[in-house]
Amino acid sequence: DGDAGRNAVSSAGSDSVDMLAALASAHAADAGIACLDADGPDGRHTVVLAPISDGTQIHGRLALALPTGAAIADWQQRVVEAVARHIASALASAQRDEERHRLALLDERSVIARELHDSLAQALSFLNIQVTRLQKLLPPDTTLDAARDVVTELKEGLNDAYRQLRELLTTFRLRIDGRGLNAALDETVQEFSRRSGLQIDLANRLPATALSSGQEIHVLQVVREALSNIEHHAQARHVSISLERAADGSVHVAVDDDGIGIGHGTPRHHRYGLVIMRDRALSLCGDVTVSPRAEGGTRVKLEFPVEGDAPAPLPGSLEKPA
Repeated sequence: DGDAGRNAVSSAGSDSVDMLAALASAHAADAGIACLDADGPDGRHTVVLAPISDGTQIHGRLALALPTGAAIADWQQRVVEAVARHIASALASAQRDEERHRLALLDERSVIARELHDSLAQALSFLNIQVTRLQKLLPPDTTLDAARDVVTELKEGLNDAYRQLRELLTTFRLRIDGRGLNAALDETVQEFSRRSGLQIDLANRLPATALSSGQEIHVLQVVREALSNIEHHAQARHVSISLERAADGSVHVAVDDDGIGIGHGTPRHHRYGLVIMRDRALSLCGDVTVSPRAEGGTRVKLEFPVEGDAPAPLPGSLEKPA
């Protein structure tokens, strides 16, 4: 009986996998275990669908196709349910570990942000005030033009340093809560739309679990930096943001605007923003490209690999015993 039972649970190739995926998608995950009849590429099958649930959350469905003419015994059904529960427990445990890691990371960043604000930010503010006073004290004498130029460069350098620090503090204080990256992107879009009047369209096609917490932070900050550059320099009216997984498994993030485009006369602050985005792309083992769009405006595109590459389909086949 045991051998017969083991022989009963199998699938018949990639076409059968497609059939299983379609049935699993159409079946309500909270409906409990179910046996359905379906036409496959090699005949009619009985398909067993079991919810993958840990008691508090339904993660998906486990789908199995029985060979033509086979039936599932009660003990086999219990085995399928047990396997589904074990899968659900493993997924729930992984989610809890990820959430603990996320919270620990946020706590650490909050401490660093507070220390930077209380020390370095105050020092830069003081130096900026002193340089402004020095500018006013310089007499209008042409012989001091060189000194005035040095003071001006010093003030610009301090402003750049202070902006870098503000960006760093913003990064440390960014929080992606349990609602995930999509909710954080929605809030970012609303923030910039309200502040700048830009019409911003967001299309996030990434699965909810596609990125780690660290990757989500980098992606969110690249999008924010791109929007900040558009707000201050692009003279744009419309922006579109898209996130998707490519066929090779890499993640593509694109921010398009209909502004004046980017050229050699790009302001210094804007160039610094590009450096920020490229540094974050390197942290993701990826790259950022900035290019003009044929229809006008600019495209900022972030591409980086994700562990596991492309989303894997269900196994192509479970070999039938001889």
